[in-house]
Amino acid sequence: MPRWRGRNMTPGNDRGLTGAFGRTPVPDRPGTSRPGPDADRDAGLAHVLAIARQVVAERLTERWGDLWYDDGTVVRGPDDLAIEVAPHPGYGPRHVDLGFVLNTGPGDSTVIWDCAHGDGPVLEHALSRAVDTWCVTTGMVFMEFLTQHGRFAQHMPHDDDLGLPGWHVIHGPPYAWGKGQGPGELQTWWRENSVLPELGPVLAKELDWGSVNGVRISFSVNRGRRTAEVLVNRRRSELASRWLEELEWPEPVGPAAVRSFVLISRPQ
Repeated sequence: MPRWRGRNMTPGNDRGLTGAFGRTPVPDRPGTSRPGPDADRDAGLAHVLAIARQVVAERLTERWGDLWYDDGTVVRGPDDLAIEVAPHPGYGPRHVDLGFVLNTGPGDSTVIWDCAHGDGPVLEHALSRAVDTWCVTTGMVFMEFLTQHGRFAQHMPHDDDLGLPGWHVIHGPPYAWGKGQGPGELQTWWRENSVLPELGPVLAKELDWGSVNGVRISFSVNRGRRTAEVLVNRRRSELASRWLEELEWPEPVGPAAVRSFVLISRPQ
């Protein structure tokens, strides 16, 4: 079985992901009260998206060195790059969708989506964690897609044992979190068993040959309950998710989860 060659990502024991960007989450706002149901649906949604766009702009500016800014609709960066922010259907305000806009030709663009979720009683704090998670997982893949230096994520050509036969893959680092030794156990298992080739027989059937495909792979276990999800171009693949869940994952004592993001395209 081929072994993972890339690097891993784990948060600090008590600081989540914020240390990866040298910043602390947005502080609590004294005197802030919870909005009512109507405000959550209307002005509340706009408020959530505005906070998320602001955090995305700050994090990408810090990480990439170029100026990213919120234009009130999307987060814009250099060379016509942009990030769209949208609510994640069926979930609360701490769960958002982030879409990287790829310009594929004059007047044409493709948006590669992934979702991000953060916990915490304060909305700004939770969204800060959500965006930080996206930046050090999915964001790393897009940084590599743009730079092609092999610094941020791992390239796997069409004939690589760790990739998918016939496809070029940019594989982001596995990021794990949870309690105790569980995150390390899941991350080590991923590294030693190379999850992507295991999913290859079912995953390849759902890819769009003529486009760049965004695939998010995640697995978690809590008190013996296993949860696996594979998203292909923003849609859950039931077959690939079941295949992922049935792999021989370890069963850590404490709750733990691991995720990674992959860009898959036809070779040039």
